[in-house]
Amino acid sequence: MKNSPINRTFNRSLLITSLALITLSTLANTTKKEFDLNQDGLTDRLEFYQGSKLSRLEEDRNFDQKFDYRETHDLGEYYLMTEQDTNFDSKFDYKKSFSIYDAQKSKVSIEMDKDFDGNYDVIFFEVINNLQENTECFQVAIQSHLDKLATTSLSIGEKINGKLHKTGTGFKIEQDCFNKWGDSFKDVVKESVSTGLQCLSKLAQKNKQKMTGALKNGFDLTQLFKDDKISLVCSETGYDWEGTLAHASTKKGQKMETKNIHHPFVSLNPKFPENKVQNRKDELKQIQETIFHEALHNLGFRHTKDIEFSYGCSACCFDNTDTGKGKDIACKICLGDYKNEMDPNYLSDFVDFGKENYKESFARDAVIKYSKSSAKDLKILSMIADSSASIFNPIGSKLAKLIEKNHSQNLDQKMKSHLASATKYADLEEYKSSPVSNSTLAQTYYELYYNHDGVKAVDLLSKNKEALKKEIKALKAKGGDYVWIADNLSESIDGLIYEMWINEFPSKEATTKETSTKAYELHLFFKEIK
Repeated sequence: MKNSPINRTFNRSLLITSLALITLSTLANTTKKEFDLNQDGLTDRLEFYQGSKLSRLEEDRNFDQKFDYRETHDLGEYYLMTEQDTNFDSKFDYKKSFSIYDAQKSKVSIEMDKDFDGNYDVIFFEVINNLQENTECFQVAIQSHLDKLATTSLSIGEKINGKLHKTGTGFKIEQDCFNKWGDSFKDVVKESVSTGLQCLSKLAQKNKQKMTGALKNGFDLTQLFKDDKISLVCSETGYDWEGTLAHASTKKGQKMETKNIHHPFVSLNPKFPENKVQNRKDELKQIQETIFHEALHNLGFRHTKDIEFSYGCSACCFDNTDTGKGKDIACKICLGDYKNEMDPNYLSDFVDFGKENYKESFARDAVIKYSKSSAKDLKILSMIADSSASIFNPIGSKLAKLIEKNHSQNLDQKMKSHLASATKYADLEEYKSSPVSNSTLAQTYYELYYNHDGVKAVDLLSKNKEALKKEIKALKAKGGDYVWIADNLSESIDGLIYEMWINEFPSKEATTKETSTKAYELHLFFKEIK
């Protein structure tokens, strides 16, 4: 194996600097581990454990010997709290607190000190799904794991609880996966892991001055892959698999009930492989990308709520995406040289990524999250228009025209570019079948996400609810492409209602509870057209 082609490939990742464990100390039941991720001889990551459980993590993300990021686990009502100093002035200015909402969801409180005066002046919250789906939809550690993969024979090893096999790939694999794919499935998983880790290693070299997402995620994944910590399942029943390739856990405590399997786990659609006899090359490539995508979810990343590493890295690191602009933007996102998911530079890149990779709705939801932190932000509103526009979604083009009408004198070149992109399909004949819906929803977006006026937003939906329902039903009855338009309109209504009802946005209004109640009534009204 020493001179094999695959081993030579792994050795190329030695170009990347990496993780070095510096010290291990124990103080009064607390164990502290110190790491040097960029190998400059200085500690840039601290991990504190109570017994075997991680209780706190601190990082120096710009390598200036000051810790500017902190995670605290199991802190009273919150199972996780993250704090960040985004401008490196030695004061935390961005905080996210996670608590349990129900068995499948978490409530996240987001606080921001936008003027950096030491006081949090923006506070809002979101209710988010913990289980994440893939829909048609540091490097000593990395090198050590790659070398291990290169030299292992990957026999189907020890069976655990009669269900899962240790494989040395980073995953405990269910027997049913081998039944479906054959014994070579372990090699598919091995290639997924090695391809993804090498990609992160190469990306991390592009900016050695910061702890980029590629460096941090590469390290965290290698820790997760140690001792085959992730369970990989191929026969989960009782799950709605329509339009879903796989799903994964994002936090401790999550459990796959039908299998009695706990976080971290990845579950692949049991319908794969579709072709069990003939050449399955495309399916094998797709499943490799999917496995790595889901492993990133196991680190805690959720679609639209965090930087989109799962889709960005799977599109960047695997060859299922055409080369060109889409691939370039995907790699930029996978590199993750951003402050956090609220960084306007990230949001602009994500909107571009969405247009190139059919993830417009993901980009829209990410930009909407930012809009909740700042009223009357035309740059963000133009991004919402751009990410709400596609060949099957007329809302973005209508919103773009509304922005141009109301703010033509205040638009910079980047805003104009987003609006031009949003109106690309404005004249499609299919859009004319839903004039009330297009106009009402564009105006509702404007009132809620630009003016932060929940009263006007919910009143617009209430006054036009009959016409909205009638048009959406008529589009569905027409069939063909009209169904896709109807689905986008219905999804947008659901999103607006969810923000005002579940997320109680805008939360600073005196009428928040009343608006939330009206939104819930709208939810019941529109429920039948889903």
